[in-house]
Amino acid sequence: VVELYKSRQGFRKLELDQFQLAMKVFDRKGNGDIPLSELPSALLWLGLSLPEVELRTMIDEVVGSEATSLTHRHFLLLLRKALEREMLLVEQKLGPLTNRGSLSGFFIESLLRELGCQPPAVAILEAMQDLSLGGSGAEEALEQLRREPERFQGSFALKGFCFQLTAEEVCDLLMKIRSREGFTRSE
Repeated sequence: VVELYKSRQGFRKLELDQFQLAMKVFDRKGNGDIPLSELPSALLWLGLSLPEVELRTMIDEVVGSEATSLTHRHFLLLLRKALEREMLLVEQKLGPLTNRGSLSGFFIESLLRELGCQPPAVAILEAMQDLSLGGSGAEEALEQLRREPERFQGSFALKGFCFQLTAEEVCDLLMKIRSREGFTRSE
């Protein structure tokens, strides 16, 4: 069990499946490696957005400055670093609210955009529901969505709602939205 956990770099099965699919898609030569030239595209495909300087630093930490590609193991290590960076960013944005704070819908949508994710409000609410997150705010917003679907069109449609989320739950929400590629159930 310990070896399996180590080989997965601590990722859950769903995450690992997504990462392995990205590995397959961006391994253009079929040799089990992702060329560094393809790495930014692979990360964007996974919904991860990293500034070029930070990405280069992570690559240097994982494989050194002379590398031209990443093995599967190195790709997972780099993804671990990218997701840890993302978690730190979320914690910084939440500040003192890191222990289950009340977050406005506007704040959540703004934060998701800053992290490179711009799903429609319906997709955010459905992902919260799938994960049983957001407290009564999510239930209230979903109920209103059923009554007034037109209200949830456009940017910042969740403004006016409050959700109970920790930093870890915000990251889980982000991963869930990414796993659904930002689509709603009906799409």
